[in-house]
Amino acid sequence: SEAAADAVLAWRRDSVARMKARFDPSKLGEDARTSFDMWSLELERAQLRETWRRHRYVFARGSAPTGLPNFLINFHRVDDRSDAEAYIARIGKIDEALDQLLARAKAAADDGIRMPRFDYKQGLVFVFNRESGEPVFPIEERPVPQGALPGEWLSPTQPFPVAPPPLAAQGVQPDDAWGFTVFDRRSCRRQIEALRHDGIYTPPSLQGTIYMPAFLGGANWGSGAYDPARQWLYVSTLNAPGVARLIPRTDAAAKSPTMTEGRELDLGAGVMFAQRGTPYQVETRMLMSPLGAPCTAPPWGRLAAVDLAEGTIRWQVALGSIEKINPLRIPLEYGTPNAGGAIVTAGNLVFIAASMDNKFRAYDAESGEVLWTARLPAGGQATPMTYSMDGRQYVVIAAGGHALYRTTPGDYVIAYALK
Repeated sequence: SEAAADAVLAWRRDSVARMKARFDPSKLGEDARTSFDMWSLELERAQLRETWRRHRYVFARGSAPTGLPNFLINFHRVDDRSDAEAYIARIGKIDEALDQLLARAKAAADDGIRMPRFDYKQGLVFVFNRESGEPVFPIEERPVPQGALPGEWLSPTQPFPVAPPPLAAQGVQPDDAWGFTVFDRRSCRRQIEALRHDGIYTPPSLQGTIYMPAFLGGANWGSGAYDPARQWLYVSTLNAPGVARLIPRTDAAAKSPTMTEGRELDLGAGVMFAQRGTPYQVETRMLMSPLGAPCTAPPWGRLAAVDLAEGTIRWQVALGSIEKINPLRIPLEYGTPNAGGAIVTAGNLVFIAASMDNKFRAYDAESGEVLWTARLPAGGQATPMTYSMDGRQYVVIAAGGHALYRTTPGDYVIAYALK
């Protein structure tokens, strides 16, 4: 609750005041002086955060609706009677915690602060009123493919928003096969025909199931950026198919590398996930042509502007050039797999790195035109941030690379000044 946040801030202020009254920092040792300065700085930062208290997502990933059950199920130990009593008491307080969060969400809504927008790995965008939880655009339950393995249960339907339109294709058919050459295209078509390709939400299978969007998205963890003036959402997506194949745990042929084996991973060859406690392991891979390109037409990485008031896609452009990943090293703007989100400024600029070409770009927020590009010393698989100081605005990106995307590794934080 906001009252609890006020109490914590008051405690911080009191503790710093008592610390400063008791200790002279000039007489402290190096370690004690560092602790003194850090605790004082923590208070300054906490007071600055309070200015933006109501601008945070209340019902965010990891907050009480999912965080509390996660804590109780996975972390709360029950070794004796007192632990069990504490466990039961905490269960009884969940409704109170949710009521407090709802009060915070309503207070933010009364201040005119943003409504929730959610973009998912499926490439679907759901828009809700943050106060009532009602969808801004209708959501339909539609039939989805079935065919579960023994012991599994599948929902016959899944929710789909009527608007905005999907940001990525919702399935792949043999006629969608693509390649740099006729032979590439033919290989992709044969692969598609040999796998289950019934569309989004097709369950994994022993035969192998195509996922489009793949396990990397659609939208990924980088999330979207919101322009409150336009009511537009800017979100990066991956538009390439993947394959999931279940392998019986007794199958000695299950030899794909795991996520922890080696620094670089060949997503075309497959990565194995153990799924301990189940009869199957799962092998995931991207659906690739012999020349190493996704088996569907580019652009494979995209940046989109979604009008949340109208429920439409205003523009969608390629994100990234493929000179680092195509055999001829030609800088074709076909879009690349990406990880990292965008930010949008009041000056009508959208900044994003994320792509596999180690580039940092600024787009026109209205049209999607690329206005500026800088080459980073390492992969920019991160979401940038912006701040102002002494009357000038800066944009900062962490460039460290990413093993999964095979971008250049590094250890950089780079700031650019806006003119």
